[in-house]
Amino acid sequence: MDLVVDANVLFSAAIKDSETAELLIRDDLAYHAPEYVFEEFARHRGELLEKTHRTEADFGRFVGVLRNHIELWPAETVRQHLDQAREVCPDSGDVPYFALALHLDATIWSDDRALADQDAVTVLTTTDLLDRLE
Repeated sequence: MDLVVDANVLFSAAIKDSETAELLIRDDLAYHAPEYVFEEFARHRGELLEKTHRTEADFGRFVGVLRNHIELWPAETVRQHLDQAREVCPDSGDVPYFALALHLDATIWSDDRALADQDAVTVLTTTDLLDRLE
């Protein structure tokens, strides 16, 4: 299954060891994200470190593992899908995720339930994803 991973999922996995973190390293799922997702991660690094049990070194290793499991896509790759993504996406901040999902014909993995309020792209929460994989 191809999944476009929303930054909120990555933030959740970084804060605590959980099923979310375990899902992110499964080899039977293909993970994708806009190339800037790790820039968002870096901007919030201090906040994430305050909320996590991880040391700075552990956090760096964790980010390295994520980088190895998530295929990053440049903005120009999804440019032709931006208009449609803007039309259907309930949150303007998530348009790049929708454009990538449209480009790949993939599902978005996000714990923002409001993103599911449209019919163009399937959006699964972590709970939904776990249920589908059982």
